Amino acid sequence: MRLFCRKRRTKKTQQVAFFLRPIFGKKRRTRRKTQCFCVRFAAFFGVAVCNIPSAAVEETADSTICHILNLYRRNTWLYQALREGTRVHSVEQIREVASGAARVRGETLGLIGFGRVGQAVAVRAKVFGFNVLFYDPYLQDGTERSLGVQRVYTLQDLLYQSDCVSLHCNLNEHNHHLINDFTIKQLPKVTLVSTK
Repeated sequence: MRLFCRKRRTKKTQQVAFFLRPIFGKKRRTRRKTQCFCVRFAAFFGVAVCNIPSAAVEETADSTICHILNLYRRNTWLYQALREGTRVHSVEQIREVASGAARVRGETLGLIGFGRVGQAVAVRAKVFGFNVLFYDPYLQDGTERSLGVQRVYTLQDLLYQSDCVSLHCNLNEHNHHLINDFTIKQLPKVTLVSTK
């Protein structure tokens, strides 16, 4: 959340905004949207509270791709083995330490939600060679053609066809428990990434 004052910035309004920042750090989730519990307090001082959904699109997409690549290439496990003192002298030892590492090219990435962040992740994933699928019941047809990705119309199709699934949808009453015990049991080999 970013704070700004409706009136011209003065020393007093800057002090009020600075005073309110620690309070606005704690949010609560409601079924409709994310709300701060002290909006009335800010309004009393003339400070407007705004939600800027496009503030961290690129950073979130970058983090998502980093997590996916880390899970595929097992970089964290290799780093941990090196820190523990494991000496690697041959290709066979690298394979042993990084067991489970897989190639990215040709894998299918499924995106649940295809808003700004989902589209940014799709563009980055295509560069690494992923086949990208997405499921978003609220998006109009035609977006998939402009980005060269494939749309699926049911969540079960996305989960069945994907090797890795990434969540990019806001929490609301329609998608609460979208991923649950039932859907996880259907996916024994799928990697699930959530960075929202």
